[in-house]
Amino acid sequence: KELFGGARPVERGHLVPSPVPSATRARLVDAVARLVARCGVSTAVLHSEWILVDGEPHLVECGARLPGDGITTLIDLAYGTSFVGAFLALLAGEEVALPAGPSRAAGVRFLSAPPGVVDDVAGVDAARTLPGVEEATCALEPGVSAAATVDSNTRHGHVLATGDDSDQVRRTLDRAERTIRIVTRPST
Repeated sequence: KELFGGARPVERGHLVPSPVPSATRARLVDAVARLVARCGVSTAVLHSEWILVDGEPHLVECGARLPGDGITTLIDLAYGTSFVGAFLALLAGEEVALPAGPSRAAGVRFLSAPPGVVDDVAGVDAARTLPGVEEATCALEPGVSAAATVDSNTRHGHVLATGDDSDQVRRTLDRAERTIRIVTRPST
């Protein structure tokens, strides 16, 4: 997870799989397994978020819900599967064969503009044509007011990309984000 800065950081993006060392990944998998066992979960989606402090996972949030921010789409792209489709099949009592690991990486980067009246939005179409970019959107257009990014509802668009690994995806997201230009002026 990446965050925008500020007193109340808002999620700026996600990478799947997370680029953490294998020992850290093993500690996270163990922590999630213990959480699942303690919750008595059998067939369900259990979305949990963790913070690493000195390499040790600490639970931040847990809910019996699908993850937000398009994370299921990132999982689908990285693992070559349908997360929701597999979950529904499991609920229907069907056998589901899931991949043992990702075949590639996927990521999303959310866009934010300085608050004010939008004078220009450029580069969204160009970003869509970059190698590895799956989607590029911007909800702003000239003449509208861009609010400050204070929560997930006030982000202004996103770029979704895939690649061989998380580093490649991050570079693609960086390039696409630099390609998109949102010009604002202070509101009067």
